[in-house]
Amino acid sequence: MIQQLQLVLAPPTGVRVPQAWAYRLYGWLMAQLPADVGDALHLQGEHPIAHFLHFSPEKQTLVWTVNLLNETVRQSVSPLLTSVKEISLYELTLPVTEVRVSPAVSAAELIRFGRSYGENRAKLVFLSPCAFKQSGRYAIFPQETLLLQSLTAHWNAAFPEYALTDDDALLALQQGLHIVDYNLRTTRYPLKETRIPSFQGSAASSGTVMGSMFPTRPQPSAKAVRCRMPKMSASTSFTPPSAASRLVCIQMAEMPACTS
Repeated sequence: MIQQLQLVLAPPTGVRVPQAWAYRLYGWLMAQLPADVGDALHLQGEHPIAHFLHFSPEKQTLVWTVNLLNETVRQSVSPLLTSVKEISLYELTLPVTEVRVSPAVSAAELIRFGRSYGENRAKLVFLSPCAFKQSGRYAIFPQETLLLQSLTAHWNAAFPEYALTDDDALLALQQGLHIVDYNLRTTRYPLKETRIPSFQGSAASSGTVMGSMFPTRPQPSAKAVRCRMPKMSASTSFTPPSAASRLVCIQMAEMPACTS
């Protein structure tokens, strides 16, 4: 099961909280968890917590979105965030005025939604700065191959019983996915002592839905589902400048609620 929570924060009047403070909010969250839980999270390859900080000009609200990408972390973190009243950082204390909790969603529900989804065009909104790192350099455009690699890695980490590990199937999906429109701008994201080149905005994608890649029921093991990653350079990785900008978060934010 995966779940999204959104915490509406209320900075003091006249105080601007930059998106880079998502890193500080994450540090606060880790400090609230038992030490063994925090240590276990840092040892995992694909981190099961993806989050970002975003100011909505329309609603004049500062929202910290936190996505919990497996059941274990959901059980540890969800009760903590749903009950928090304020977040004390080194610089100031941020009152939490509202906590929005989306229903937990299973792999089976997402697959049913995907099978019933009739559109072949989707809009991706990059609410916080994003970047890919490829061959030691940052790629500041959402290339189809890198998007698919990131989404597949997050899916496999969240739902190993439905892992996508078949080269041919993912290559076919990659060949059918195209960026057809975009409204992006380049920016720099400060992380510790580094300013990471990145992009922000939106892109429209068009592609063929491959619902048949997924089994109707989970397999006895992840290897039983023959859907391997597309062949890519080992030096290619998705790098969210804030732990925030995970594309899986964007998918959850944009996806309509699934029903049984």
